[in-house]
Amino acid sequence: MTFQSFVAAAVGGISLYGGRGSIWGTLGGVILLTLLANFFNLMQVNIFYQQLLLGAIVLIAVAAYKSKSLGSL
Repeated sequence: MTFQSFVAAAVGGISLYGGRGSIWGTLGGVILLTLLANFFNLMQVNIFYQQLLLGAIVLIAVAAYKSKSLGSL
């Protein structure tokens, strides 16, 4: 549950390095991850691959945040 909460916050746009975020972004991240987990369960994807894909989503969200913050410098 902790990892899923972290992923939902990261996907929702909450800064992982401190700062401000939006409740609507976090809610969007939670909804997206719930739909994704439901899809994985319906397709009977192994839990190992589900966690692997969630980790990849976190890396993509962090990379997108970093590229956005570097562009504003």
